Amino acid sequence: MPIAVFGRLGSRPFTQDEQQKLYLNESGKPWFVTDEIDLDAFVEAVADLGLPPLPQEQAP
Repeated sequence: MPIAVFGRLGSRPFTQDEQQKLYLNESGKPWFVTDEIDLDAFVEAVADLGLPPLPQEQAP
């Protein structure tokens, strides 16, 4: 079954190998995520990265 990714440059479908790289780990098993939070791995955000401010949305 092909996987669709919208906004991707190029028009050909992913090959099976390319698809499997999206959802299989190095051992060939599907990877999963959890909703558990590991506070020991938490990293505080940097206050100023020198990025320009985001544009503000304007009401119509």
